[in-house]
Amino acid sequence: MGQEEPRGDSVQYAVLEEAAPQAPMTAVEQFPNPMGKYADIGNFRDIWWFVLWVILSTTVIAIGAFATNDGSSSSGDQGSSSSSSGSGLFSDDYSKYFQQTAFACLLTSFLCLVYLALMQKYPVPLIRVSAILTIILMIGFAVLFFIFKSYFMAVLFGIIALVNIAFTVLVWNSDRVYFAALCMQLSAKSATTYWGVTVNAFAWVVVQFAFLLGCFAVLVNCSESSPVLFWAGILVLYWGSEVFRNIVHVTTSGVVSEWFFKYMGPQTPNFSVGSDRPTVGALGRATTWSIGSICFGSLVVAIIRTLRAMFRAARRGNSFIGLLVDCLLGCIASLMQYFNDYAYVQVAMFGKSYLTAAGDTWKLVKSGTAWDALINDNLTDFVYIVLIVFVTAIVGCITAVFGHLSSWDHITWDWAGFIIGCVVAFLITCITMKVIYSGVLTIFIGFWQLKAAQVAWNPAPLGDIPVGEVNSKLEGKYMS
Repeated sequence: MGQEEPRGDSVQYAVLEEAAPQAPMTAVEQFPNPMGKYADIGNFRDIWWFVLWVILSTTVIAIGAFATNDGSSSSGDQGSSSSSSGSGLFSDDYSKYFQQTAFACLLTSFLCLVYLALMQKYPVPLIRVSAILTIILMIGFAVLFFIFKSYFMAVLFGIIALVNIAFTVLVWNSDRVYFAALCMQLSAKSATTYWGVTVNAFAWVVVQFAFLLGCFAVLVNCSESSPVLFWAGILVLYWGSEVFRNIVHVTTSGVVSEWFFKYMGPQTPNFSVGSDRPTVGALGRATTWSIGSICFGSLVVAIIRTLRAMFRAARRGNSFIGLLVDCLLGCIASLMQYFNDYAYVQVAMFGKSYLTAAGDTWKLVKSGTAWDALINDNLTDFVYIVLIVFVTAIVGCITAVFGHLSSWDHITWDWAGFIIGCVVAFLITCITMKVIYSGVLTIFIGFWQLKAAQVAWNPAPLGDIPVGEVNSKLEGKYMS
């Protein structure tokens, strides 16, 4: 049964259960169930790490809040006097700033929707054009830094441009471009179909912002009086940032994986999931069953980033060894975060504990599949970079000119509007691309699981990607 191609009106998920023991990564626990009836995984995973995070964060932020209240009277007097006489780039015309912010939000949202439509309709050309634009952008930065005599940065961007040129030439006509386009197309489709995942991402950004304000209160008030509390605040800041980021990632992966396993196996013509509210279900699992696993993996990255911050604070001068160690710690933190992104996809798919998911992800690395994942992510990164950079610049410029326009006879450039437009566009595009990024990783792991379980994939929902060309290029290598 596991060797044949299953076809029918619903997913034959039993195939995965039968073939999983022979697969490099087992899928014994069916979580989430693609039919919409989520399996009870029995208990909370790694729950004590969540308890530790709550206790540490609450304690540190509460102490910082008391310290803030003690000094609020003097700072309030200074703030009132300074605000009454404030002037400069940002004047007192708050209604204009509100108009510019609303204008930038609407314009950025429209451009993101256009870009998501392009991802679905022309994914392969979009990847290739984005690769060329990224190379041009890197060369432009190299020339700019050279003009301003910042030779180190000029050489750095020049090397990045050369690496991107070599990479683009090597993969230009390879099957990897088509597979990356397939993952990106399906991710964009899921994001536009299940808009709740994007709303969820924005909501958690607001929660994270409030959390960071509490952490900054600790850092400001305890930087000199209590070094221990200060570094505890740094750890809580990094830890909380990773927790909220990964809640969004696990929620998005849960929604995309539920749809993927239901509709990429059989011949089904529509795009829908089994549950009525997939985002609510995935968010519920991420904040209950899997919240401990999220806190566990997030702590690992937070500790590395805190050690890097401590090293920077203790470092004297700009010695080569110091810069090398600083760079090394930064690379380790980034690699660990990237590793966690793939581990959390399996947490979202099957409800695994963090250590189990990390172990299975390490098996993926040792099997050589990690190179496919890395190349796949680099190709889609071109698309993310182009969207973020160019939409940020476009929205900033348009907002500076038209964001507060009351008459066509008074078109002027407003630097405040430019800054507001850039900040708003940058935040919206980054959050939107984070959702697409999580979807791409989930779909990659989904295809890998189908191949490992010897379940044939369904080419029906591919949209405008040539099905025959994709089959001939991808079927033998990436899936059964």
